[in-house]
Amino acid sequence: MAYRITSRVYNKKFWYLAVPKTGSQAVRELIEKLPEDQYVSHPSLLWHMTATDIAGTHGINKSFPKVKFFNDNSDAFFTTVRNPWARAVSFYFYQKQKLEERLVAYSNETEAKLFKEKFPFHVFDYDDKATKGGIERILECSFQTFEDWLNSVVESRPNRSCVINSLDDVDACLTSDKYKRLEGFAYLNTYDYFINHKSFSRLLVFTQENMGALLDWFGVAFDVPEDILKLNKINVQGIGDKYRDYYSSKMAKIIEEHESYIINMVGYRY
Repeated sequence: MAYRITSRVYNKKFWYLAVPKTGSQAVRELIEKLPEDQYVSHPSLLWHMTATDIAGTHGINKSFPKVKFFNDNSDAFFTTVRNPWARAVSFYFYQKQKLEERLVAYSNETEAKLFKEKFPFHVFDYDDKATKGGIERILECSFQTFEDWLNSVVESRPNRSCVINSLDDVDACLTSDKYKRLEGFAYLNTYDYFINHKSFSRLLVFTQENMGALLDWFGVAFDVPEDILKLNKINVQGIGDKYRDYYSSKMAKIIEEHESYIINMVGYRY
């Protein structure tokens, strides 16, 4: 679900863009500490939605009425970003763990119940064996190693495997493993999340490396009492802190190209 928070100070409604593995769960917990009349959670919207999706959405769930939630003239966004090399490593290990836990959940109804309790926001159907097969293919094709996953990200990027510049490109396209190319788990770069939207709204970008700035702004913008103005560490594995251990120079270059916008914007360095 997406969150919209009313700020009386700025006379605006702010939407949080939850870029995966940037401290988004901690921000969600902070938002949910606000008075219930100050924020709105939209159950028809997904959690990790892009600005494009939020600004233009009419609801993704068919059981909800078609309503445009975002006001192009007055609403704004805020988001959190992170060193992209660390984010990629953290994303890989976290997603691999979740996929493996999903497979365990398919083993029996007791495990399925435990999975639902641990991940209440995840859609899970114990009888959906087709999804189980898809998860098995994704793990086999793209999650054997971090390097395998990183290569699948490259192959799943638009125009990476279909733009022909030479005869070698033709061979590469025709022999590409469709599962590996199409099921690279949709790892969007940070630019995809908050730049490509139709509205002209302002976007406030806070870095995970300086969450103090976010807390200072949050306290002023939403009149948050000091005793609840803190971010707890959630879903922290500690792997991202040692991200350089997982890269070769060639692999680091992939992230440099994939995340060039946010690297230049913030000044991140490998």
